[in-house]
Amino acid sequence: YHSAIYTKIHRLNMADLTVHAEHLVSLVARAFYQDETVAIIDVLLRDKYLREDDMSKRLSLPGKMLRKFMEYLRDEGLVKVEEVDDLDTGGSQRTKFWYIDYNHAVKVIRLRVHLMMSKLEKAERMARGSSMYLCPGYATRACNGRYTEEEAQRVTDHQFGMFLCIECYNNHVNNPDPPPISQYTLKLVDNSKELKAAVANIKKVSSL
Repeated sequence: YHSAIYTKIHRLNMADLTVHAEHLVSLVARAFYQDETVAIIDVLLRDKYLREDDMSKRLSLPGKMLRKFMEYLRDEGLVKVEEVDDLDTGGSQRTKFWYIDYNHAVKVIRLRVHLMMSKLEKAERMARGSSMYLCPGYATRACNGRYTEEEAQRVTDHQFGMFLCIECYNNHVNNPDPPPISQYTLKLVDNSKELKAAVANIKKVSSL
C-alpha cells in the first residue's frame, strides 16, 4: 500500500516537473529568441518527437532554413537530435528526429540564468539603471549588435535621433544600395520580468 502511494506521488512529482520544465523552456524561448525559433519550440513542446521533414512541412519552412534553426537550437542546448531507421522506407534510410531533453535543457537554462544574474548583479553594482540595446540583426546572427546605453550613443541617426548599430552602420556606410535604417536601428531591451519568471520556474523545478 505504502509503495503504491509512493509511486503515485513520484508520478505526480514527475508530471509537475515536466509541466514546469515545459513552461520554463517556452518562457525562455519567448524572452530571448526570434519568432521562428519560438514556433519550433512550440511544435516540439506539443508533439515531443518529430521527424525533420514533418517539421519542415508543419512550419512551412524550407528544409535548409529549418536545419539552420535546428542546429542553432542544438548548439544552444535546447534541443537534441537522434538518427533512427525510418520504418516508412523499410528501415533502409536514416531519419533525423528532433526533441527536447527537458533534463538537459533545464540544466542549460539554469546555468545561463545563473550567469546572467551574476552579470546583472555586477552591472547593477557598477552602474545602476544601465540599459541594453540590440540590433535586429543580432537575433539572426547577422551582426554582434548588442550595446550598453553608453556604447549605443556612438552612432546616431540625426534625422530621427535613433541609435544605430555600429557594426551594421560601418558595413553599409559606403553601400550604394543600403538596407533601410530600420533594419539596424537599435531597440531598447528589458528582459528583467522574463528573467525573474524564469528564475521562479527554475526554483519550482529544483524543488521537486
